Amino acid sequence: ASLYIKINMLLNDSLAEKTIDTSDLFAIGQMYEKINESEKALNIYKTCFSSEELGGCELLKLCKNMAVLYRKQDNWNEAAKYWKISAELNDMESCIGLAKFNEHILRNIREALGWVARAESILHSSPIPLFKKKRLISELELRKQRLGRSVKNVQEEES
Repeated sequence: ASLYIKINMLLNDSLAEKTIDTSDLFAIGQMYEKINESEKALNIYKTCFSSEELGGCELLKLCKNMAVLYRKQDNWNEAAKYWKISAELNDMESCIGLAKFNEHILRNIREALGWVARAESILHSSPIPLFKKKRLISELELRKQRLGRSVKNVQEEES
């Protein structure tokens, strides 16, 4: 416990002085996330995001981590904001997150179908192993079929 307190004090001093590189700061945020210090992790992640110094894989990982933390807090709109950024970076998991958000929270079935289609597009051009790809294609197909049935039900209710 005393080691944790000492490390925490050192980190807080470094953060206050702004002497830490953004990539290192992101790694510290990940450490806080792993020990379930979600608020500290989110504050660090926000600092990293607003610095606009991260790009590529680091930006993708940052946005995905932020989306997960916001989702755990039931802050769906903030989670969706970071899923959208990740989806723009061709992240299939974020497209699925947006599909679920639209289906279950917003009840926007057509938008959910659009995100499933985007996930399928990313998946088909992905270099992941074939056995894993087949499983994911199957899962996306089931989601798409369920959403298609929901669209039909909504159309029948409207007529």
